Amino acid sequence: MKNKLSSVLFVCAFLVICLVPFACMSFAKSDTTSENRALASFPSIKTEDGFNTAYLKQLGEYFDDHFAFRSYFVNADSALQAKLFKTSAVERAVIGKNGWLYYSDTLDNFTGQNLLSDRALNNISHNIGLLKDYVESFGAKFIFTVAPNKNTLYPENMPYYYKKADASVLSNAEKLKPLLIENGICYVDLFELFKSTDETLYFERDSHWNGRGAALVYDALIAAAGITDKPLTDFKTVTDENYIGDLGKMVYPESTKGETNVTYDTSESFTLLTEKANEESPWIMTENKNASSSLLMYRDSFGNSLYPLFASAFQKAYFSKATPYNIQTHMTLYAAETVIAEKVERNLSDFALYPPVFANRECEPITGETEVKSDTEVKMTACETNPSLIEFTGHVDKDLIEDDSEIFARVRNGDNTVCLETFALSDEDGDNGFKLLTDSSVFQGIIELEIIIKNKDGFMKVYANTFDTSETGDLNYEQ
Repeated sequence: MKNKLSSVLFVCAFLVICLVPFACMSFAKSDTTSENRALASFPSIKTEDGFNTAYLKQLGEYFDDHFAFRSYFVNADSALQAKLFKTSAVERAVIGKNGWLYYSDTLDNFTGQNLLSDRALNNISHNIGLLKDYVESFGAKFIFTVAPNKNTLYPENMPYYYKKADASVLSNAEKLKPLLIENGICYVDLFELFKSTDETLYFERDSHWNGRGAALVYDALIAAAGITDKPLTDFKTVTDENYIGDLGKMVYPESTKGETNVTYDTSESFTLLTEKANEESPWIMTENKNASSSLLMYRDSFGNSLYPLFASAFQKAYFSKATPYNIQTHMTLYAAETVIAEKVERNLSDFALYPPVFANRECEPITGETEVKSDTEVKMTACETNPSLIEFTGHVDKDLIEDDSEIFARVRNGDNTVCLETFALSDEDGDNGFKLLTDSSVFQGIIELEIIIKNKDGFMKVYANTFDTSETGDLNYEQ
């Protein structure tokens, strides 16, 4: 009888615990997350097309994101799995040794798996080269840099079951570097910079460099920009004994430990021109009346700690987190004298997935090309990022291009014929794509478009068709 009562009490207690997350949602629903993603919305039973057949699935996703005391349950699950199995309960994080946490999106590069193809790397270098040439056409200086993945610099605390790629396997960044140099790009190598110091300059429980790391990067980039009179030693340092990292919040949302961070207080040296902007803001404008020159900086989350430093060094500074880079609009409006592009190692493919946005420049006329039959297809649309541009995208046959092949466009518009460079495109259909952006005020009405590939053996015309640019229609543009 006693054993039966104990069993009943155990079952009841178990059911109560299971019901708590649901029963308490009315007053303790979770509406925030530290996982850097949007939470699921409450689904509708009906849609415009009738009954929502995915309602139950979406309802489950909503509950998964909003059940009561979610962060505490996640925290307990993470602590248990980390302690017993040395694994992470959060898919986007890796539990390392000695309390270190790493970002799971860096694993392929760390292990040498699924690296970018040589063609994709050439696509990246090609597009950055076109970006550099466009910036320099304004008389401005272009600087490019890559923020190293944390486990690239500090692999010793990665878990044993992730084996670091053999030294003979070059990473994406290592393969890209000589291509950038060959393209004449001013490349600031942060990998060598960080490896040249014995100090640990990344957080243990954050995916980014710490304040001292940011200062090191600032010094290198500002020197590349040719500015020598804005040292950080002019500012006092501020020590935060309880800095909470992004990975720590993600894995242990209720019990992550703080870390020490030392930063430079430059806040009094510049004025924010963007209302309510903070380090996470997609667009920031600043002014320092005691400085000179202007800066346009394209950044990601690694630039969060950089923007206050650079804002102190330029009279006008503009910081964008948007991808693709809307460089034509920004240079036209702000005419920055220095342009810096910073991209984290794990997202280098962005330059081939999302080329910068500006009208492709005219190149030397192409003659004597060989006509080749191919399955090349081209789609014309209005450019969503810049309403003054028309966008042509397509893919050429994989068998017709080499790793370093260039793709050009010949456009006839009335009596006007020009040859244009195109951006190289990598996407879900492969690394053999291209994108052409043309000025809608120049190429109006009926145009003839030809696509030409340049290989080592010469030029091949692989596509020809007629388009009516008035058919692109109107889009709603967001500034």
